[in-house]
Amino acid sequence: MNLRVRFAETDQMGIAHHASYVIWLEAARIEWLRERDMSYREIEAAGISLAVTKIQDNYKRIALFYVVLEVTPSLTLAKSRLF
Repeated sequence: MNLRVRFAETDQMGIAHHASYVIWLEAARIEWLRERDMSYREIEAAGISLAVTKIQDNYKRIALFYVVLEVTPSLTLAKSRLF
């Protein structure tokens, strides 16, 4: 998924705030499901929760205002969690 860094996601120097990364990851996750004809609402209605339990970022470069980023989500592990 490609997305452009918006002005509201940056500081005065045009550098994206680290909190924006989580929003971009979530947008990519929903798009990943959509591309596979899966609806998050339908998945939850079936009793399946896709809870994010860990986010780990490796920053290679800063994200700047108006730059297009490529976010590539993947499913690495799906398992049951009992509460």
